[in-house]
Amino acid sequence: MYGTMAKGIVTIDGNLYLFDVDTGVMQASITTSEEAMADRVIELVNQERTSRGLQPLLKDDLMVAAAARAKELSQRYSHTRPNGSECFTILWHLGIDYGYAGENIAMGQRTPEIVMNDWMNSSGHRANILSENFDYIGVGYTMVDGHPYWVQLFTGDFDL
Repeated sequence: MYGTMAKGIVTIDGNLYLFDVDTGVMQASITTSEEAMADRVIELVNQERTSRGLQPLLKDDLMVAAAARAKELSQRYSHTRPNGSECFTILWHLGIDYGYAGENIAMGQRTPEIVMNDWMNSSGHRANILSENFDYIGVGYTMVDGHPYWVQLFTGDFDL
């Protein structure tokens, strides 16, 4: 008798793993140093937003999705996931509902300050950071083979 392949985020021995049938298993746990880097980016994002009279973004379950996306970038540096699906399918896998969504990615920047400077000097990335449509943020950072990868995921609800 055979079992079924796990899908989505699963906790095994205290570690989070993202199971995807097409790409296999990827550890999605966040180390203390990765979390500190991600938290600093969120702090910088909210400084940019509040200095312009915008509401700060709230950190939520997007952190797990962003951590997994950062690890995926080491396989395929693109807004398309390694299995060929769009970046936002990870939100579906995690059961995260949203009306609006955005993603910023970066590679090579060694500090939160440098990556935020690069994003703020790019009109598309800056638009995501300063969008009034977004209420929540998750940031992922990982270092793979000496290369830093960064992801910002944003979501917001539709205003009814």
